[in-house]
Amino acid sequence: MNHPLIYILAGLLLTAVIVFLLIFFIRRKVGNATRQTADLGQMMDQVLNMGNYFVVEWDFSSNMLRNKYGNMLPGGSMKPEEFLRRMPPEEAQQLHNFNAQLATGAISHFSMNLSFNQGTPEQPEWRYFYGNAIAEMENGKPLYILYTTKDTTDEVLESRRIKTIASKYKKMFDTNLVAMSFYSADGHLIDLNNKMYELCQMQRGDEGYFRKSTLFSFPTLKDVYLPGSRETLHVCQHLKEPQLGIDKYIEFRIYPAMNDDGIFAYYIVTSRDVTAERNMHLEQRKQDQQLHAANKAIERHEKQLSYLLDECQMYLWSYHIAENMVNITRSPGQTEFCETIEEYLQTINAEARQQATAEMLRAIEQAKPYNTILPFDRTLFDSQPTWYSVSGIPLFDKDGQLTEFFGVSRNITDLMQAQEKLRIETARAEDSGRLKAAFLANMTHEIRTPLNAIVGFSDLLPTIDDDNEKKEFIRIIRNNCDMLLRLINDILEVSNIGQSLNITPADVDFPKVFNDICQTLEQRVQEAGVTFLKDNPYEHLHIQLDKGRIQQVVTNFVTNAVKYTKQGHIKVGYKTAPAPLQHSGGTPHDAADSQPGLYIYCEDTGAGIPKDKQDSVFERFVKLNDFVQGTGLGLSICKTIAERCGGCIGVHSDGEGKGSTFWIWIPCALPDSHPNHVNPDKSSITKP
Repeated sequence: MNHPLIYILAGLLLTAVIVFLLIFFIRRKVGNATRQTADLGQMMDQVLNMGNYFVVEWDFSSNMLRNKYGNMLPGGSMKPEEFLRRMPPEEAQQLHNFNAQLATGAISHFSMNLSFNQGTPEQPEWRYFYGNAIAEMENGKPLYILYTTKDTTDEVLESRRIKTIASKYKKMFDTNLVAMSFYSADGHLIDLNNKMYELCQMQRGDEGYFRKSTLFSFPTLKDVYLPGSRETLHVCQHLKEPQLGIDKYIEFRIYPAMNDDGIFAYYIVTSRDVTAERNMHLEQRKQDQQLHAANKAIERHEKQLSYLLDECQMYLWSYHIAENMVNITRSPGQTEFCETIEEYLQTINAEARQQATAEMLRAIEQAKPYNTILPFDRTLFDSQPTWYSVSGIPLFDKDGQLTEFFGVSRNITDLMQAQEKLRIETARAEDSGRLKAAFLANMTHEIRTPLNAIVGFSDLLPTIDDDNEKKEFIRIIRNNCDMLLRLINDILEVSNIGQSLNITPADVDFPKVFNDICQTLEQRVQEAGVTFLKDNPYEHLHIQLDKGRIQQVVTNFVTNAVKYTKQGHIKVGYKTAPAPLQHSGGTPHDAADSQPGLYIYCEDTGAGIPKDKQDSVFERFVKLNDFVQGTGLGLSICKTIAERCGGCIGVHSDGEGKGSTFWIWIPCALPDSHPNHVNPDKSSITKP
């Protein structure tokens, strides 16, 4: 009887357990949903915070706007009317209309751009927002409207700044005085300014030709500037486009431009019409050429006039009456000398000065041409007495007043001295004839002497049987042949002096050349009791000189020494030395700072030379002893050779019977390594 109760209690207990489990699972599910909602809300907060978003709710029941997220509304809430007053009127009216449509269900949402003053009317703080609005409805009536907005103040201000800058640059681009255009990296036209339109003679909208073509296909740039070029191009070309009616000379500059990331972006093309400048330059060049030609012609005429004045010994003179000054010149357009009229008159010879002054004053008073011949003790051009022919004409100003005399003054001293010169030349011709006759007589005698010896001993030679005597005859014949040859060579050399006496220097090792010369000359020393000496101080000395002419000089020195030396020695030597201070008779002295050169001498113990005759031994036809064979030409030829080489020559002797030393100095460049090795066998003695 208790079993039904137990079943009832068991059912109630089971029901309680089931209810408890249901409540547990429901609470757990609600807790999870709450946590998910909290997490979602936190995530939404983070998203809104990261995106700088705001959420505002318009509660229709209280007619208040409240911040649901963020702080868009100052103070957290405000009336809708206050909100609209903080907006620009046009935007406020537009927002009001959208809200009305949303509240009536005409639209379900709308987007908006708001300008909202978060400050006060006295200190406005404008912020800019972009967002969306949705309405929560119940039974067809709005409960509230949610506004989700994003603060775009920075973007708006940056956009405005960029637009302002872009507008400025656009204005600068369009109003630039330089024609400019922009092309893309592939060469297509992007934009061009007003100056470029003007340059291309077209209106806006007429640039189709340029948009169809690329920068690289223009005839002026084709094959000159290639696609993808990264170099700046500057070129001036003739732009001729018949289809556009353009025929100009244009200066182009093409600049490759990079973006902020350093990537090539576009080309900047600047152009300038230089047609007018080119025409002006061509015209200026033409005028310059004409002016240059005129100046050249004037310069040529002035040179011709200066040449004529100079060659004719003529001077331009002018006497300015107001300044009382006389200007004299040989160069047209210039004043070389200037003096007063009184100073000018004082230079006239005293005997003719009074009459010359009277003639000049009379010409000035009468304003008539002036022409006279005057003797001058001196002039601005001459320090010696001269004769001048002076002529001039009067010059007048526009009122007919005499202002100056202008004319020419010619030196006629040569004409006045012509008679004296003729007498001198006549006397000189007569002297030349006498000298020629004396020279021919002297040459006839000199040539006859060795010829007689040659012919006489040659005729006797076949009749001689003694070998020693025959050798002596042959020696005499050879000596006279040599003497005759030297005589003829001297005569030929003298006839060529001043015409073809050439000096041809060559590289030589002079010690070797000197040895060869001495080897030849020592054969001429045949006198018993005379020793031939040579002084060769160097083993090597490489210099430049004409060894043939040097041999000719040394030969003449030794030949003269042989003639006048009967006892003692004949010594030939040389050394390197600067130029002697004394170039003729007397002992030479070296100058430490003068040009280096070669000093060659011939010393003998012969007859010597008197002091009063040492300066004349180098003149033509001078012989100190008429009984010694010779023409008196050898030393004259040596002097000419020394002068042609740029050197000097001289002789030193203490008087008769005391020997003499003839020397010559020739300038030549010495090697850097000089002095060279001294010749160990620098001197030798030859005894006959």
